[in-house]
Amino acid sequence: MTQNRYRRKFYLVGIVAFIFFIIVLLTYGVKRKILFPKSEAIYTPPRPSSQSSDPTPLDNKARDRAPLNKATNETNQIDKLVKDFNVPIIFWGKVVDQNQRPLVGVKVSYSVRLMTISPAKFPEYRSDFYETFTDNEGFFSITDKQGDSLNIEKLDMKGYQLSSRAERSFAYAQSPVIFKPYSQYPIEFLMVNIQNKPLKFKRFNVRMRMPFDETPVAINPTTGGRAANAPLKFSCLRELKSGAASKEGFAWKCNLILEGGGLLEMQPSAIYEAPDKGYESQRTFEMKADDSKWSDTLRRELYFKTAENLYGRLIVEIVMREDEPDAFVSVSGFLNLHGLRDLDLGSSYHIIDR
Repeated sequence: MTQNRYRRKFYLVGIVAFIFFIIVLLTYGVKRKILFPKSEAIYTPPRPSSQSSDPTPLDNKARDRAPLNKATNETNQIDKLVKDFNVPIIFWGKVVDQNQRPLVGVKVSYSVRLMTISPAKFPEYRSDFYETFTDNEGFFSITDKQGDSLNIEKLDMKGYQLSSRAERSFAYAQSPVIFKPYSQYPIEFLMVNIQNKPLKFKRFNVRMRMPFDETPVAINPTTGGRAANAPLKFSCLRELKSGAASKEGFAWKCNLILEGGGLLEMQPSAIYEAPDKGYESQRTFEMKADDSKWSDTLRRELYFKTAENLYGRLIVEIVMREDEPDAFVSVSGFLNLHGLRDLDLGSSYHIIDR
């Protein structure tokens, strides 16, 4: 009887403990959202107001502006390109004849290249053509045009011809070399008077071997021939060091003398119009053995003026060899037979060969 009573109590305690465990478990699960979790809220966008049917009005406006902004940027870039390309074209020039006398009423035809915008919004180039005339002092000016370059197309006056050495193209933008105009230094254009008859030139070309002992060799520039008493004289001297290697170089020099006249070395930018002064009767071309720019060859261009006041142009080429007994010399040039300083061989000139 006693055992049955204890057994009932044991079962009763076990049932109570199990119920308590279930209650604790349920309470913990609810707090941790393990059991019966709450459904998460679903985001519902707000309804648009009755004043606008656009669900995202700000985004759509930005999207609509994007092509417009892109087109505006491209237009601004093209406008800047055109502005940088089309700069003011300013130019001062003067037209003279072979005696430096100004020519009045010369028609100057010129063109200006510029950039424009096509209907398709692409940059394109074109050249506009204009005309002007020289004034009473032979001057002309261009001050009211825009573009990137100027080209003098033609200078026209009856009985005159423009020198073929005249510079005609001038860059104002988009070029490594930009032309800078100065009103006090106008660009000079030489026109030769051909209304009577073509100018005559005497041309000569002499090749010769010359000894290294300064023995002179003479040439007559008016005839192009060699003669003992000719006014144009050459002489050469070479100094070799005994036992010196050929790669070390050697000293040499050549003298050029024009008796009764004079010589004047041309500059690289010179035009074919002989100066009226500055001539010297002798020119010496010398090369020292220790010269940093030593060479055994030389080429020079010179103006010359004879005793009869005839002007000409001279090209001298000299070749010195250590293993040769003589120097090789070439003398070529031409002489204006009219006593003029114009040395431009144009198509209207008559050449008298040797």
